[in-house]
Amino acid sequence: MTRPWKVGLASEYSAVVMPSTAPFNENHNKRDSTFRGIEYMSTPIASVLIPVYNAEEYLGEAIESALGQTRRDIEVVAIDDGSTDSSRDILRCYAKQDSRLKMFENAHNGLVDTLNCGLVLAQGKYICRLDADDIAEPSRIEMQVRFLEKHADYALVGGNVTAIAPDGSLIGKFQLPTCHDVIVSNLQVANCFFHSAVTFRKESILEAGGYDPFFFPAEDYELWVRLSTKCRLANIPAVVCRYRVHARQVSCVQLTMQVFAAMAIRARFRGLSTIELKSLLGSLNDISIEQMERLGYSRKEIGNDLTNGYLLSAMSLRGIRRLDLAGSLLVQAEQTLRALRVCRSNLGDIRIAATRVEYESGHFANAFAHFGRALGLSPLRTICRSAKHLQTVCENQVRPKPM
Repeated sequence: MTRPWKVGLASEYSAVVMPSTAPFNENHNKRDSTFRGIEYMSTPIASVLIPVYNAEEYLGEAIESALGQTRRDIEVVAIDDGSTDSSRDILRCYAKQDSRLKMFENAHNGLVDTLNCGLVLAQGKYICRLDADDIAEPSRIEMQVRFLEKHADYALVGGNVTAIAPDGSLIGKFQLPTCHDVIVSNLQVANCFFHSAVTFRKESILEAGGYDPFFFPAEDYELWVRLSTKCRLANIPAVVCRYRVHARQVSCVQLTMQVFAAMAIRARFRGLSTIELKSLLGSLNDISIEQMERLGYSRKEIGNDLTNGYLLSAMSLRGIRRLDLAGSLLVQAEQTLRALRVCRSNLGDIRIAATRVEYESGHFANAFAHFGRALGLSPLRTICRSAKHLQTVCENQVRPKPM
């Protein structure tokens, strides 16, 4: 089946595969697999696919977590997408130490093109996705490969995730649905997979056409929805990845694009085909609320989805104690929502969140001002939510919560 996007431009990537320093074994005509605890194999069972772009701060931890898996017959495919920091030097250093790391360099093509080329460059039967700022749990590949080996009708498996701050400290835990039918139902509302925690059959993803760049920055969500119509999907009930939350992930413009992209994907469940979606939208780069309405969404639905997206990200920043950035994001969110003329209750929810952020920042006057405006926008909702929050604080004290 011909796709309008390109999957597999491997020839455009320059391979930098460092020669192994392992001693040559003349008796077996192969390299000694016990050298420095590193194993060598002709064909890996799984490939860890890591797209890299200016990721020097956390890249080493991600690479070490991939190479340190309990399942040793793997490779790590790291594609540097034109980094301008020291990411390439870091990758070269690790590639010299472990021949399982295959490094590829490229001019800056963007995430989706990098992922699609990685699908072809990977030699494993299974592909494990990992972002360059996240950490794979040591037995992740072993657990997920075992699941897929036992369940031939499943194409993809994810797992639970712990959220961590930039310094690695725990913020909270995400428990995701495990059953295929529940996952398919949930996909009609939201993405229930963490991209950095999934392992899938390479053959199944290529047959599905790979990642569609039209739906960036929700290209993974769109692929899971497309895949769910042909294959079975699952999450294992174990933590497989540590997802790092940091300030560079969040901006109001990016969040608006991501929410609108996700809504466009969910329009498929309203009977629209991909061709119809692309015809109605033209491009996701300059998508508007009017285009969302053409997809059948009401102004209330749009306001609710945008509000939930902003609140989730603001509370993520609050979780890593970047209260200044959380407050700034909420100010931008309110301005955006006012321009879109959404429901007053949406603006009230933003003000309630701003109240918490300002209070925890020690800006008590600002906190009370936000609370007063929230009461003016949505009095009953504000009182109920505030009472519920106060009850939760009293019951749990300062126990960390999921984002």
